[in-house]
Amino acid sequence: MADAGTEALRIDVDDRHVTISHVNAADLTDEVASAIRAYSLALFRQRFSESTRRDITPVKVSRGARPRTHRSLAEMYGTRAVEFASPVNSITFETADLTAPQPHAPGLSAHLRRHARQSLDEAVPLRDWLDVFRATLRTALDEETPTLRDAARRMALSTRTLQRRLDDHRTSWTEELQTVRREHASTCSRPPA
Repeated sequence: MADAGTEALRIDVDDRHVTISHVNAADLTDEVASAIRAYSLALFRQRFSESTRRDITPVKVSRGARPRTHRSLAEMYGTRAVEFASPVNSITFETADLTAPQPHAPGLSAHLRRHARQSLDEAVPLRDWLDVFRATLRTALDEETPTLRDAARRMALSTRTLQRRLDDHRTSWTEELQTVRREHASTCSRPPA
């Protein structure tokens, strides 16, 4: 599960290379954010290797921050070609490695591409961050009188970060609380069905 408000995934494909870039702009400590970014890139390599039933070695890995130790990265990524101080965290593979026919499952690639296209065409957008916040606020209102501090705690954010995120969505704590209270009052005043 990811927060579309703070995370982005970009895939660039050309004749020779496929580059997957992961950006996580969440308000996390450097160590936590760095670990998430490192893990997400390694997970792509692991899943590609599992699905092809052979070790897929990236051409290069680009990281924004240098970790305390570099030894474990070579094992995690399957290569020593790890660059640091990159503006974007990314992992690059040979296109041929990812598009090679699967001898253990002939025709599977074409079937999966069709399925992926169909799934994307029929996909229902996930709720955005503000919808998740409002659902959290409704739950808090059902249980108690919600406070900014309580809502921030429920969403694992600092109160200041919660206020910034609300401001990013052109709303405020007071506006959202009033809206949820009005909805709650309206629901409670309706006769039972």
